Amino acid sequence: ETLQTDADLYRQVEEGKTMFKDTGLSTFQRAIMALSHNDNGASLYKYTDPLPNCGDTMWIVDLMLQLYVRTCTENSSDFFLLHGVTSSWALAQVSHLLQLSQRSELHRSLENALFAAYVVQGCPPIENPLLSLQSKKLSWSWDDIVSNTLQNVQNDEHVFKLVEIARERASSNEAHVSDEICREAAIRVGKLEFRFAGI
Repeated sequence: ETLQTDADLYRQVEEGKTMFKDTGLSTFQRAIMALSHNDNGASLYKYTDPLPNCGDTMWIVDLMLQLYVRTCTENSSDFFLLHGVTSSWALAQVSHLLQLSQRSELHRSLENALFAAYVVQGCPPIENPLLSLQSKKLSWSWDDIVSNTLQNVQNDEHVFKLVEIARERASSNEAHVSDEICREAAIRVGKLEFRFAGI
């Protein structure tokens, strides 16, 4: 059984659409609440428990960068998975202040939330990266990418955030993601329409 075929998870998502209707929250938020509410999210543990516990929140940022890129289509990218990148990065700025045991619990909660978002978004197919960006764009320097991003004043604020995170991770000696994936994320985010499938 996989995330894509787990009927119990999808049943919980559907139940959540009506279970929390009086909250005034979006369909996406209600579905996330349903996955977290039932047995405190235990249905997701079988997927998140096998993940390595390396004590480094940046590992999750790198994982989310890869997931974001690999779920892009030729025309769109997933707005909620983009938030997986930015929220993980924000958490990484403070998680080092916690004790290791606290950090482990925080990571588990974050991983559950990110897996829940992926499920609520319908588990978009994970494709090979670099499908549509040809060598010309991937040969851009980071200065080119940043300059191009800043020139487009119509960009959503999330575009700027993701470009900066991708640039930072590409320059890190401790990143678990390639420079190529980081460039792909930074270039795609400003070019593609956002998908809001879970709303």
